[in-house]
Amino acid sequence: MIFCVYNYIYSDLSKFDNLPPLIEFFVFILIITYYFYEKMNLVSKNPIYNSISFWICVGLFIYFTGNFFFYLLVTSSKDIVLLKKMKIIYALVSISKDLILAFAWFAHERIETDADIIKVPDGLGLDDDLPFLKQTNS
Repeated sequence: MIFCVYNYIYSDLSKFDNLPPLIEFFVFILIITYYFYEKMNLVSKNPIYNSISFWICVGLFIYFTGNFFFYLLVTSSKDIVLLKKMKIIYALVSISKDLILAFAWFAHERIETDADIIKVPDGLGLDDDLPFLKQTNS
């Protein structure tokens, strides 16, 4: 928010500045990517795609990445044909985001308990035979 106020005060008001939405979308893309990373680290009996929060994050990820690249490319091109194609792609991104978010609310999510989380003991050596790991002679 501070950056947006700073940018509004010191930017040229006669032209469209797409830097604040680009930064906002990029930050949300990073946050959602981190959420996916954390969900993949947790091993559970319930698949990740059975949760409502996963599908909401997928819909928001599609929305933020679509808008990020739309804002990034729309100001860099003056070609009318390319801009028309970008509007079609933007419409498809918006429709797919809306469908995913709408269908996510119809899902029934089971409450995950501690019994559903699979605990793998430390030092089990499940990755011993992987060829890309360096083997030490100790």
